[in-house]
Amino acid sequence: FPVTIKAVEGEGGTNTIPYTYLQNVIIDGFTFTNCRIGVWFLFCRNFLVQNIQANSTAAVACGNDGYDDCDNFIIRNVTQLSWSLRKGSEDFYIIGIYRCSKFSISGVRQLTGMTYPANASSIDINESTYFSVDDAHLDQSTKAVNGITLAGCQYYSVDDCNVINAKSGFVTYPRNGIDKLFG
Repeated sequence: FPVTIKAVEGEGGTNTIPYTYLQNVIIDGFTFTNCRIGVWFLFCRNFLVQNIQANSTAAVACGNDGYDDCDNFIIRNVTQLSWSLRKGSEDFYIIGIYRCSKFSISGVRQLTGMTYPANASSIDINESTYFSVDDAHLDQSTKAVNGITLAGCQYYSVDDCNVINAKSGFVTYPRNGIDKLFG
């Protein structure tokens, strides 16, 4: 049976909640404010993250830049309530995925646009495989940054996503360098 970590009304935090080397976990119902990343999974598998709200730079992250990482997970119902750029933060996304496989993301809502830096995206997925993104409604407000960026990814689908007021709605970079942009 999975372990369920469920927030009560009003619960949240100002620090990242990291989960490392776990499996069969459900994270349900947190609101995060002014934190680098709300929930961060490293080397985890078989997990569900849902009903997350963020008033911070990043709501959910999975994986890292250096190693193949998380697999077999679901992220759903994530809402970026406002954009508050934390001083010194390097995590400019609502959901960031790095070197993961077999996952789905659905029900992402962005209520306030991000403004910095120019290469940022609301949903940022890097070097990942076998995944889907659907039912995302992103409003960047200023056309300063991108909606969805997929860098070095393979075997994925993107469906029913609405990106407005973005620099580019959908941007892809292949595995061996930048040679195509779609937006």
